[in-house]
Amino acid sequence: MLNSLEGMVDRSDLAWAVRRTMLGAVAMAVLALAGLTLLGHVLVALGVCVGLAAGIWNFRMAGAAVSKVAASSPERPKGPLAVRTITRLGAVTALALTLLVVEPAVGVGMLVGLIAFQFGFLANLAWAVFRQGALR
Repeated sequence: MLNSLEGMVDRSDLAWAVRRTMLGAVAMAVLALAGLTLLGHVLVALGVCVGLAAGIWNFRMAGAAVSKVAASSPERPKGPLAVRTITRLGAVTALALTLLVVEPAVGVGMLVGLIAFQFGFLANLAWAVFRQGALR
């Protein structure tokens, strides 16, 4: 996905958006942990932190998968990438569903954390594209 943005945004701006997303996720985790704990929702806070961590892990593993497949330069790179993506997203989904069944408060918190990570990532990418003036 990031490769398709290269024509619209400089690599340095993409790196900035990724760094900002990661730092934002850590900040959201700290704020969620502090705020929700003060409100008496410790399990939801824990779930939000798990969801944000899962978002970071998923993002880092996606980058690693692309690098590994690109380094091996297979004839058809979409196949290995698709398998890695399905496996990775399947693991995150299985964890979220398991938490929803075992401890619903943690599961809901995890879903909120995953959603927050994705919105943060999209907002940072949109801002990077906007700063470059690529939408004009």
